[in-house]
Amino acid sequence: MTRLLAISAVAFGLWLLPYSGDAQDISVEARVIDGMTLEVQGQRLRLFGIDAPDLKQTCRWPNKVIPCG
Repeated sequence: MTRLLAISAVAFGLWLLPYSGDAQDISVEARVIDGMTLEVQGQRLRLFGIDAPDLKQTCRWPNKVIPCG
């Protein structure tokens, strides 16, 4: 799931790059920090429009509290 999120986020981020008219392949590794933050080449990137639970956030499930971050 984390890998899928990272791949989707990088693909979406690359889609937002300005179009220069010359197509070129870009390949970078991204590390998932949390549900809305990636680290790419030493820089942390916050994903615009994404709201995900914090890593230590808990959620209520019918009869208990569970980690949801």
